[in-house]
Amino acid sequence: MINMSTYARALFEVAQEQNSALKFYDSLKHFSVINKDPEIASVLNRRLGDDKILKPFWDTTGFSKEVVTLLNMLQNAGLMREYDRFLSAYQDLCVSNNLLSVATVTSAKPLSESERESLISMLSNKYPGELELELSEDQSLIKGLRIEINHDVIDTSLKNKLKQILNQGGQH
Repeated sequence: MINMSTYARALFEVAQEQNSALKFYDSLKHFSVINKDPEIASVLNRRLGDDKILKPFWDTTGFSKEVVTLLNMLQNAGLMREYDRFLSAYQDLCVSNNLLSVATVTSAKPLSESERESLISMLSNKYPGELELELSEDQSLIKGLRIEINHDVIDTSLKNKLKQILNQGGQH
C-alpha cells in the first residue's frame, strides 16, 4: 500500500509545476472541513466502484481537476479515513519548501487585535511563506506566549520561566 506522504508528494510536485501549491493546499484544507461532516464522510469512506457517482459532488467543490483526481484516488483506494495524515504530509511539504509557515500560538488570555497584528507582523518578517496562525488560550501559562512555528518553539510564558528557575535551582 502507498503511504499518504507518497500521495502528498505526487500532488505537491504537480502543484509546483503549476505554481499552485498554496492554492491546492487551500482546497485540501477546505475539503478537510467538508470531510468532517458525518454524512459526507460515510459516503466517501465507501468504495463506490465508479468515479462518475461522485462527479456531481466534486463539480460543486470548485477544486482543480488535479485535486479532484487525487481525492478520487484516495476515495477509490479506501483511504479517506487517513485524509488528515495526507493533509499533514502536504502541509509539511509546503513548510519544508518555504511556501508556508504554520504557527500555533498559546496565550494565557485572549490577544487584543493590536497584539495579534504585532505578532503576525513579527512572525511574517522572520519566517518564510504564507503564515497560517492558530490561536489558543491556556491560563496555566500565567502570562506571556508559547509559539510553535515550523520546527521552532518560543516560550516567553511565566510558567516556563518558573520551570527554568526550578531546574536551575536543582542543579546546584
